[in-house]
Amino acid sequence: MDYANTLSGLAEDRTMGVILDRSQNVIPVYQQMRQRWNRELFERSPTSAYNKKGEYVGTNLDMASMLNTLTEREAVINFPDYEPRRTERKNEKEWIVSRENRHGKIKGLIAKKDAFSFSVRLEDQNVVDLEENKTGKYRNFLITDLDGNFYKGSKTIEIPAYADIVDFIDEYDIALKDYGDESRTVSFKNFVQPNLWQAFYSGDFFKTKALEKRLAEESKYYRNVTKGIKEKLAEEGELGKFHYQRTISGKKIKTVPKKVKTLQVDIDMPELEGRYPVIKPTVNGLVEAVEKANEISYSILPRLRFNTRAVELAFFKHGKNGKLNPGWSVPKIERGYKPEGKRTEWNRMAVDDDLALRYRIWERTERVNPTSV
Repeated sequence: MDYANTLSGLAEDRTMGVILDRSQNVIPVYQQMRQRWNRELFERSPTSAYNKKGEYVGTNLDMASMLNTLTEREAVINFPDYEPRRTERKNEKEWIVSRENRHGKIKGLIAKKDAFSFSVRLEDQNVVDLEENKTGKYRNFLITDLDGNFYKGSKTIEIPAYADIVDFIDEYDIALKDYGDESRTVSFKNFVQPNLWQAFYSGDFFKTKALEKRLAEESKYYRNVTKGIKEKLAEEGELGKFHYQRTISGKKIKTVPKKVKTLQVDIDMPELEGRYPVIKPTVNGLVEAVEKANEISYSILPRLRFNTRAVELAFFKHGKNGKLNPGWSVPKIERGYKPEGKRTEWNRMAVDDDLALRYRIWERTERVNPTSV
């Protein structure tokens, strides 16, 4: 990805103008940014997984680039060696055929907002839904722990014989050689490409962070609309006609506190203008509002955040706290910056008076499974 000069004129950029206008549909911008972040794989020239002596040393291709490409086509992948963090609870409505070789279509990518934990959501074909009499239920598989390092068994994935992927893998000799069938198994040294820290100084990163912030507000708007319509329909006795069920669910488990060092990144940008679309206070309007809020919260935002957090992880691990130059002119980082009326200190990189990136390294407490402490 070409990052040079991308901060020049960013405040007047047409894409930023769309993001800052509530009346504008930002889905085309979202699709554009996804394409920008996901195009990397086939432009890469990764090193072979084997040295000249035929010894395995691992490829420098990062898993995040591969997962982005595979997710775009809802590809099937297999985790041959994945180790569940905890014993899965017995559910009489499900049958887990095997706890090995967890495989299925990729249905989403997930990244925690305030830690470096990344996951992939699979339609896990090892799980049989006895109520629906079908195979496949959503399961999240941890790729990295809270510190951004690979989780047990997650660094190796098996990929079916998709022609272009196989050609790419074979051209650069990055697959493990002891599996022997038409699929390809790749073990990764890095979750993110170390040099991805440079993207922290790119216009694409600024725009994607701005888009995240806009979409978070838009999702909140539709949640508030949902609440208002429900109250109105309840007063009119019409709420009983509303039926909506999410297909993604999770179980509450006992957790314990754990301190983790991480990077928090925020963007200062002009106030949004305009208004979001008005939704009629009807049953159909309620369905529309719920679907819009869920699409943003559970599909669009997670995919965007997966990419921005990947950049932030690379910056956290390899960017030397902003002391490295990416190779082009960037704004000077202001240390010890405090937003008006706040006490927390940040590092701030301003493009102009109204557009700036703020970040800080801090230790926070996360709630985790007892087995991970």
